[in-house]
Amino acid sequence: MPARIAVVIPAAGSSSRMGGSDKLLEQVGGIPLLRRTALEAIHSDATAVLTTIGGYQRDRRRALIGLKCRKVRVDRPELGMANSLLSGIARIPRGSEGVMILLPDMPEIRCSHINQVIARFQPDRIVRGTDDNGNPGHPVIIPAMLFPFLVMLSGDQGLRDVIRERGMECLHVELPGMVSRLDLDTRADWVAWRRG
Repeated sequence: MPARIAVVIPAAGSSSRMGGSDKLLEQVGGIPLLRRTALEAIHSDATAVLTTIGGYQRDRRRALIGLKCRKVRVDRPELGMANSLLSGIARIPRGSEGVMILLPDMPEIRCSHINQVIARFQPDRIVRGTDDNGNPGHPVIIPAMLFPFLVMLSGDQGLRDVIRERGMECLHVELPGMVSRLDLDTRADWVAWRRG
């Protein structure tokens, strides 16, 4: 039986490097990237899916209409990634053995990849996807024993800081090609990716 893992999709960022457009609303397979990411998580072995969204990001909220995905309002997304992560983690279901952080701007992550990482979960280790050369990427599962330390995050601190400061080893799960490291932050990134 799979571990009880909740997924948090931190989607309250500003897409500031996209030149005025929203990377999470870019079409992938005919639907907005944010919706596609949420669907992959919903159809996985995760026990709950939560997405953090800034209070003013109504288009992102609309992109999730009809999905079994809890939308967590982030009132001050300008405080950085840490605020977004903590807002989501604070609302995961009781009894969750870990939380998977699934970045919303990685268009090649699929349900099967999410399940591969969940299947390797251990309650005393961080589990992290890697590329096919072993370079660490996403998604990442943080075990419940580390939840008390996450409150120390601030600004744009990410999980890397928690991993380093706790001195905890990561269990790496190799995912195909570059799916665990490919994120699209700029218009040029999107153009290059669509060209293959």
